[in-house]
Amino acid sequence: MQFFVLLACSFLCFSCKTMKDENPPDLLNPSARLIFERAEAETVEYVTLRFTLEVKNPRKSPAILRIQNWEIRINDQALREGTVLVLETPRPQVDAEGEAQFPLRLEMNLRHLRAQEAGTKTEYTGALQIQAAFAFDSGGSAAAQVTSEAFFPRIQEPEFSIISIAVGRGGPEEKSSPQAKFRLGLLIDNPNLFPLELSGLSYSFYGDGNFWAQGAHTESLPIPAQASVETYVYLLTNTAVPKQLAALQAVQYRLTGESRILTNMQYLPEFRMDFDLSGDSRLKD
Repeated sequence: MQFFVLLACSFLCFSCKTMKDENPPDLLNPSARLIFERAEAETVEYVTLRFTLEVKNPRKSPAILRIQNWEIRINDQALREGTVLVLETPRPQVDAEGEAQFPLRLEMNLRHLRAQEAGTKTEYTGALQIQAAFAFDSGGSAAAQVTSEAFFPRIQEPEFSIISIAVGRGGPEEKSSPQAKFRLGLLIDNPNLFPLELSGLSYSFYGDGNFWAQGAHTESLPIPAQASVETYVYLLTNTAVPKQLAALQAVQYRLTGESRILTNMQYLPEFRMDFDLSGDSRLKD
């Protein structure tokens, strides 16, 4: 009887050991979590999203992390062109039975978003999905898929247009002067749901294919939300303009330059934008 009791106990112990070996700790997969930290922008189109990838490694062997696949969707639209995902840790290793955090930087050019998809949305919603792969020193491997959402404001550039061109052809005392004075009427439209401020403007003016004048506008100009404002810019030619200017009733113009726009937003406090306007306009005195 004692022999059978010992045999039964031995069988139970062997069974327990076998069941335990079927699921050893070194077969457990790492867990991961992706956290959105913040958005940064250089212009209204070049935006950087920053994330943190948190990883827990349950195995008794350290592992090297790499990003196997990833996808970013902005407003439910896959953005492939002009995007770069950077794992900012040179050698991303997770210690045995340890935890680690890895910063990620996603650089995007939102110019590649289809305009019809952006519509009139005032905010971007980004969904980043990552397939993380782990290679263990012990020779095994594993993978984990994580997703995180990011929200950041959509800022649109104001739109410039020329509404009038006036030229000062000079009074009697200025007839010998080779210079001509121009006054351009500008219309600036703000499509955003928040106000902007024009804090600087530099420009060059061309008439009928020839460079005529350049200038700068340094006065601050508030632009209310979803509204337009008019302002004037003044130019003085540095060289003589064509003699036929006095007889011109209309001119093919081109105005190029750079503007500085303030948003009062931490995400993108200010940005610079180039403009290049051309068309036909009647000259006014």
